[in-house]
Amino acid sequence: MNTAKRCRTVVLGASVAALGVAGACTDANAASDAHAPRAVAAHARAKPRRRPRPRAAPHAPYVYAIHVGGEINVERADVQCSGSSIKFTRSSLVMPETSAATALFYRNESSWGKRVTITAGPATKITISWTPPAERREAEAEANAHNGEIRNPRLQGQEDTGLASTVCAATAPNAGLGDIGEGEVTWRLPRPVTSLAALLAQPATSVYTNEYMLVFEILPDGSVPNFAAFQALEPAQQ
Repeated sequence: MNTAKRCRTVVLGASVAALGVAGACTDANAASDAHAPRAVAAHARAKPRRRPRPRAAPHAPYVYAIHVGGEINVERADVQCSGSSIKFTRSSLVMPETSAATALFYRNESSWGKRVTITAGPATKITISWTPPAERREAEAEANAHNGEIRNPRLQGQEDTGLASTVCAATAPNAGLGDIGEGEVTWRLPRPVTSLAALLAQPATSVYTNEYMLVFEILPDGSVPNFAAFQALEPAQQ
């Protein structure tokens, strides 16, 4: 099985290479780095899971936040553009994060832990970590010195957010984007839903990636530099 266990730093370029490390991962050189090879197009990152954030009480009955999980796959793009939307296929719903999601869990217990498809509509907010070029090089050096661990919080990246439509506008139509290992998906709906199928039929409001391998980055201003579509890093087993 050619799937990459968490956590893995992936560098994708004209000559394909994959570097595996344990613990926290550094980003690969990004398109914004003037000194980086322009062929470099993919990076993976894992960060410690955030503490649960308090939910706004007035909207709590209609806020469905769910933790998703899985292994990063370097053979295929399980995250892909579909027009100006993004499809997250083979995502596993592993943990409800809000009371509304917990209630939904008890009504749909057999569906949890199974692979599903999540849609991020054009207005869905996507959050990933971004590290400036100079700090990225320092992070790579620290990871190499400490068996893949990045101990300095300054070098662990900052969270930046952009729209799904902005991501897909920066690449070819229906491009593959990579894969997500762990994250949190949130729906904020005007009325409650009574089934998981009804929830998944709605575009998510936001997607937070905690661990991923993606071929794009989001800069602090919400823009996304142009990038090439994902290409498999390892040949599939027959």
